[in-house]
Amino acid sequence: MPNFLIYKSSAGSGKTYTLVKEYLKIVLNNPDNFRHVLAITFTNKAAGEMKQRIIDKLKDLAEEKDPELEQTLKNEGVKSIIKLNAEIVLNRILHSYSLFSVFTIDSFLLRVVRSFSKELKLQLGYNIEMDVNEVMERITDNLLSDIGKNPELTSYLEDFVYQNIDDSKGWKIDKAIRNVGMEIFKERHWQQKLVNTTDIYDDRSKIKILIKELFNIVNGFEKEMLSLSEQAQEIIEGNGLKMEDFAYGRGGVAGHVLVNLRLPNKYEPTARAAGALEDPSKWYSKTSKNKIAILKAVNNGLQDVLVKAVDNYSDNFLRYNTAKELVKMVYVLGIFNDLLDKLKTYRDENRVLLISDLNNILQKVTEDNNSPFVFEKIGNYYKYFLIDEFQDTSTFQWNNILPLILNSLSENYFSMVVGDVKQSIYRWRSGNMKLLMENIYEDLRIFHEEVEDRYLDSNRRSCKEVVRFNNKFFKAAAHLLSNRSEDMSSDLYEKAYEDCEQKVDYCKEGGYIKVTFNEDDEEKGVSSRNVINESVYNNIIELGEDGYSPRDITILVRTNKEGSEIAGYLLDKDIRVISNESLYLINSPNVKLLINLLQYIADNNNVMAKTEILLNYCYIQNNLSCLSDIFEDYSRIDDCLFYKIVPQEFFYIENGIVNYKKLNPRLHNLSLYELVETLISIFKLNEKPDAYLLRFQDALIEYLKTHTSDVVSFNDWWEENNSKFSIIVPEQEDAVKIMTIHKAKGLQNKIIIIPYADWRLDIDSTKETIWVSTDVDELLAGTPFLVKAIKNLTSTYFDKDYRDELVQTYLDNLNLLYVAFTRAVDRLYINIPSSKKKNNNTAGKLIKEIITLDENFIRDFKPGEDYYEKGLKQKNEYIAKESSVISEPLKTQVSTNWFQKIVIKPKHQSLDIVKNKRAVSDEVWNKLVKEALLKLTKPGEVNAVVSQMKFEGIITEALFRKLQKSLKELMSLPEMKIIFNGTNGQGLLIKEIGVRKPDKIIIKGNIAIIINFIAEITDKESIGNLKSYCEILKKSGINEVEMYAVNIFEKKVIKL
Repeated sequence: MPNFLIYKSSAGSGKTYTLVKEYLKIVLNNPDNFRHVLAITFTNKAAGEMKQRIIDKLKDLAEEKDPELEQTLKNEGVKSIIKLNAEIVLNRILHSYSLFSVFTIDSFLLRVVRSFSKELKLQLGYNIEMDVNEVMERITDNLLSDIGKNPELTSYLEDFVYQNIDDSKGWKIDKAIRNVGMEIFKERHWQQKLVNTTDIYDDRSKIKILIKELFNIVNGFEKEMLSLSEQAQEIIEGNGLKMEDFAYGRGGVAGHVLVNLRLPNKYEPTARAAGALEDPSKWYSKTSKNKIAILKAVNNGLQDVLVKAVDNYSDNFLRYNTAKELVKMVYVLGIFNDLLDKLKTYRDENRVLLISDLNNILQKVTEDNNSPFVFEKIGNYYKYFLIDEFQDTSTFQWNNILPLILNSLSENYFSMVVGDVKQSIYRWRSGNMKLLMENIYEDLRIFHEEVEDRYLDSNRRSCKEVVRFNNKFFKAAAHLLSNRSEDMSSDLYEKAYEDCEQKVDYCKEGGYIKVTFNEDDEEKGVSSRNVINESVYNNIIELGEDGYSPRDITILVRTNKEGSEIAGYLLDKDIRVISNESLYLINSPNVKLLINLLQYIADNNNVMAKTEILLNYCYIQNNLSCLSDIFEDYSRIDDCLFYKIVPQEFFYIENGIVNYKKLNPRLHNLSLYELVETLISIFKLNEKPDAYLLRFQDALIEYLKTHTSDVVSFNDWWEENNSKFSIIVPEQEDAVKIMTIHKAKGLQNKIIIIPYADWRLDIDSTKETIWVSTDVDELLAGTPFLVKAIKNLTSTYFDKDYRDELVQTYLDNLNLLYVAFTRAVDRLYINIPSSKKKNNNTAGKLIKEIITLDENFIRDFKPGEDYYEKGLKQKNEYIAKESSVISEPLKTQVSTNWFQKIVIKPKHQSLDIVKNKRAVSDEVWNKLVKEALLKLTKPGEVNAVVSQMKFEGIITEALFRKLQKSLKELMSLPEMKIIFNGTNGQGLLIKEIGVRKPDKIIIKGNIAIIINFIAEITDKESIGNLKSYCEILKKSGINEVEMYAVNIFEKKVIKL
């Protein structure tokens, strides 16, 4: 049997089941292997589900509830007694759960890094920082703060500012630095540094030389073209001609040399200019009255100008255009090292390690194949590796795990990966689908005889019609894109989708698909997107009538903005939905009000915050009758709605009079969390339970763990990060789910609705950047450059890099379609809005081309009604079992004035001397004296003990002298000198009596002296305690026990 299996699968074919089965085979053959298996998956949720599934299957096998799985395991090589070994493995998981190794790849690599903290010189107690955006903002600010301090950097950034101004981009460069600087957190940047031996970014003097050369190339080319155009103009005017006298005027040859040669985007020779090179008669029209003058001008140098312009374009345009693209971003690349230095400082000062650092750090550890050392450091010797979602693994992640797998294979142990190239949609997170397609075979070439491909080609998720639709559609889509592309790597589409056809042997009968192409309703003035929204609503109503509950329906969108659009529409129609947008904290009126209040407290002149406080508070109070006055209220000075509606406690109150010009001064003296609690109380936001409010307070606590507690900083942070926080809703909620396709990966539902299947398939040049390099030009050879991924790159030295990225981007977006379409179990609804975009390379166009032209679909397409329909709408027969997890709504809002609940319990509380201000009674006085005597260890400590009691608040200034005098009188008694040579008494547990404890006890050899301090000789309880203690001491072997009672009121020592 091969020791390394590569499972290639399609959606719904049982990837997780296969991985769990292979895990069971390993541990059931030998339960000791439980601690030696490492299973890796992509998300925490997937890791949790895998653990649960392994435990469930082991439990079923131990209880003999799954004979089919048991037989499968036996057929595939499990020779042991499955029931017995399943029980053993379960027991070992229970007692050694930390060795149950099912992790995300990041969590596993983090464990390895933590094990190497000393070798890597990492600080103790460091935290993992996930938010790289905030880190970049901070290090950019720190970098810019060096302006004026670092002359060389200051000069460089000044040049950058001037260049930005010349390009009409303004003088602010912080945003450009942040955007491009984010590359230092990306794997592709570090890959470029490894591949390219020359890195001029390590030396800014080299960058400056390069920038100068690039500008020389750009300016030299443009000046040459301008000079030729001016020569042409001089010749034409010298011959008494003007541009309109020549053939086609502005659109002819003369227009090219007079106008185009002065416009940077028009240098390419037009067809008429190219024709005039071969035939000078193209300069003039046949009916031109100026033919002779034009011919004279052509012969007197005009033709020569054209030839020089075309030659200059042919010889130098690629170099010019390359330089022109590079100067757009090269300045930021010149400060990468500065950003990395600031990042190192940030890490050290904040004791953090970025999640993006893990793979780079581990490259150093594993590059020498020190896998045994790695195993030793992490405390586990893993022999078996099971990797899920391999298509989303990055190159660095694979390189870090590869030595461990090679070591495992060399010792003849089993490992496997499972993945699906068609579901690779995380390339923006450095996922590399080519690992599964090509690289893994090269990396394991020394074990090629041990490697075997296996295909999971049977769908076990969707109904037959849904599977057949997807089989045909994606085969056609891959073929269409492959034929359309002119690039050499266009075979990537068909290679990725070569195994997309799935068998339907295990599928349920039925299934329904509807694809609708929507147009604007011009008569009603309704856009196609609104038509779609109405259609989705009608679909949901119809599905309810067919027996489907809201939780059976999932709506998939490409972006959060689209999710917000459809969620808003459905909420207005009283359809309950769960979506990122509907759950965002910032959409809660209570949270909005709190943020507005914090903004207003930070700046009382913030008119916008003041207006929004009024608007949100009126909305919360359901008082919108004054809506028209709210937006004009800011201009009023005295008779102001703001002062009438906002609670008076928010303002300064002195002697019962409210001063609306000032805020409550207490608000400025509170910590941030206390301030928010106080505002909740003042505005009575805690009268009803509000999950949004509670989650906001949680977010505030998370913020305060790593940030300062000032209001201004929090306001800035919230402005940047508010979209990251939403309330958490139980999965069992009976509501329509709205999510992005990326978040839906790995999920399924009975009904899938895709409302806006029109995302672009090609590169979005406004957002995308790519790393490029060339060996064509000596100036640029060996150096990687980051450039905007625009179509203009096809006319540079980076043409191949751009086309490779274009093919990959098309495949990414085709994969998004695949993931979306294959989530459906029973029904799939696809809607394509009409598109007025200039760029028509969209998913909608691809779908329409296939549905309306491919022979497999055209028979079910209804041209008149513009939709495709296949299958039957069947009633929902399977009703999901009620979940054992019960979610309860909040009944009260947990928010109170915590300060009132704090009780500081004084040491003297039992003395009851602070409860009133009247004279101290004899009883209390005796307690005070006794308390002091218990604190004394020798007579000379009287002053110190009395002062301490005063400091602790046990006694007042008035009692200080009195107690001091009384204690000194007692200490002067001869017997007291003997008593205060011992320690305070210890308690003894006496059968049927309880604890007895004398105030003082002295034990010298076989003699014991016990003392109690009493107020009067008739204190029978105290004397009884002494006698009980005396009897116990005698029984314990002490022959002689003396008992003394010290009468602190009469200042006498009595021997009992």
